[in-house]
Amino acid sequence: MLTDARDGKVYKTVKLGSQEWMAENLNYAVEGSRCYDNDKKICEKYGRLYNLEQVLDTTSQAFERGLNNLRLRSDFHPRQGVCPNGWHVPEKAEWDTLFAFAEENGGGEKLESSLLPYDWDDYHEKLNASNKFGFNLIGAGVCHEESGCTGLDTLTYVWTATVVEPEYVMMYSFGGPLTLLFRQKPLPYAYTNMYVTEKHYASIRCVKGEGKKSHNPEKNVVKSSSSGVGSSDSVYNPFDTVPELPAEMAFLDSSYKRMSYASMGEGKQKVWFYSNKTKYSFVESQDSAASEFVKNIGRRGFSYEGAVRNDSARCDYYDDTSYVYVMEKGDVVYKLALTKGAIPSNSNYGFNIKAVVLKDGFKELSTKTSVLPDELFFVDKFLTKPIKPAEEYADGKQTVWRVEGPACGGGCDSFINELVSDAKENGFVFSGTYSNDSLDNEYTGDSHVYSKTSDGKVYSVVFTKEETVVYNGLTPVPYHSYMYFIKLIVRDANIDEVPTEKKKDYDSPKYREIPEDLKFVVDSTQLMTRAFSNDPKWTVWARSTLVNYDSTLFDEVLAVADDYAALVTSNGLTLKSKETLTMNELEKKLYNNNTSGWNFGVETTVYTFEKDVEKFRYEILVYAIIEGKSGNLGNRWIECRADIRATIYDK
Repeated sequence: MLTDARDGKVYKTVKLGSQEWMAENLNYAVEGSRCYDNDKKICEKYGRLYNLEQVLDTTSQAFERGLNNLRLRSDFHPRQGVCPNGWHVPEKAEWDTLFAFAEENGGGEKLESSLLPYDWDDYHEKLNASNKFGFNLIGAGVCHEESGCTGLDTLTYVWTATVVEPEYVMMYSFGGPLTLLFRQKPLPYAYTNMYVTEKHYASIRCVKGEGKKSHNPEKNVVKSSSSGVGSSDSVYNPFDTVPELPAEMAFLDSSYKRMSYASMGEGKQKVWFYSNKTKYSFVESQDSAASEFVKNIGRRGFSYEGAVRNDSARCDYYDDTSYVYVMEKGDVVYKLALTKGAIPSNSNYGFNIKAVVLKDGFKELSTKTSVLPDELFFVDKFLTKPIKPAEEYADGKQTVWRVEGPACGGGCDSFINELVSDAKENGFVFSGTYSNDSLDNEYTGDSHVYSKTSDGKVYSVVFTKEETVVYNGLTPVPYHSYMYFIKLIVRDANIDEVPTEKKKDYDSPKYREIPEDLKFVVDSTQLMTRAFSNDPKWTVWARSTLVNYDSTLFDEVLAVADDYAALVTSNGLTLKSKETLTMNELEKKLYNNNTSGWNFGVETTVYTFEKDVEKFRYEILVYAIIEGKSGNLGNRWIECRADIRATIYDK
């Protein structure tokens, strides 16, 4: 048994070979950790979920270059992280030692059975789990900062303290969809490597052995009073060369996510940017969290200074207004600016915090992240990706910025309606609609232009919306979504607008529409991808209908493909060939001899149709297919689809 001296919790332990492990998931409530779906009752059974800040102790000297690079000091192992004293976060090699022991002593049992306490539900299949060694690896699920939680009772993800690439840490996952893949393609272990970032939350199983914690003997430790404000006899100097937060603001590192840092005015102004770690699904939750933040900083001595125009955040649709709180201490001024933001279509609410430290008497410099002129600043909150550097035309008399928005489901209309409303409020009027030749992309939807003239300048906002297909990172469900593109133009009023792109050739393979006599392909299917070639010239529209996720029901998919073959015949195309292929043979045919190597043990019928018209030769392939997919949380699944692959070749 292990008693955690920090909170008195008692954990079962188990000795396996030369190692001693916790036989339960860690449930120490350190700031920044979370419960699955924020439900404390789930934590009591399954343990808490932790991100990299707790796993790798990222607020300490353990990092040589900071969280964004994740390059760990080679001499800072093993890492205690959030584990109790005398225990540490296991390295990959320690997990591998455990797996080897379980295999050697499992009496022929599968690894996933000997380490798990009960059957895993896996696409309606069951595993006979014996939990032979008492390791008790339960399905605690996994959470992602933006996508939410998944896998309770079906998946377990556990951290290692091993960094495999500059931006990724290794995690092991057990159960759920993985077991289906093991049956189709046998693997030596019931785990997979999953590369994750600081946005993931997963379980921790501590292993016995002293671990290293953050400690820097050269750094003066600031003692804090009960209010959390540094004591008067230990004054923090924020104007040294190390960009660490002063004690008055140090709580931000444990409760919020640090985004960036800037030193301004020759070091007389230092700025840190933070965002909330938790995704809020409702505006009420966002307001409640913001209110708690304000109460917290009020207890620490900050007072409300006023509302200002937001110059601290530009992503995730932050509001135009920031609320500023200030505290003066000695010759230093501390400021905290809070800005709320939301993506309503994704139920994603949050806020941004800007922490500013000023040398007393130094006039605060703007940290405005937008490069746009004041007349176009209202567009800034709609942009989630950095604005590309401005391009100048006509000897600097015309300036152009381009930006791409996010995939926004069916919600782009609401964003664009708000953009148009804000444009009108700022004096812009509708100037017209024309075919999209304003952006260097493959989309062909119309562009819409709003303009205004002020002080000898013409300001224009041009936006284009297009449909795309997006895969959710948590579930194997593809869905239609939209993206929008924006071009911003400022030019002298005494010159005509200078064309910035070549007009798109809608007869070219890249931009042409599917011919009228092939539109039945689009009308009869759900999903689309598109490809083209300029030499030789062809365009392909790969259309799909997702039938199910179960390879045992592949007959249903074959029936849909047969119906599609009949549809193609009824639209005047001639059957050229009909062949029976395995999935590997089909992949080779479609992907130039490349194959994933998965053998699903089924065959499909591939129909090839042809038709000659005046300018083109049509070729249509119809087939049923099974393909393996993976999400950004490491989860995997299969898709069973009926596809129509329509290609037009220039004669």
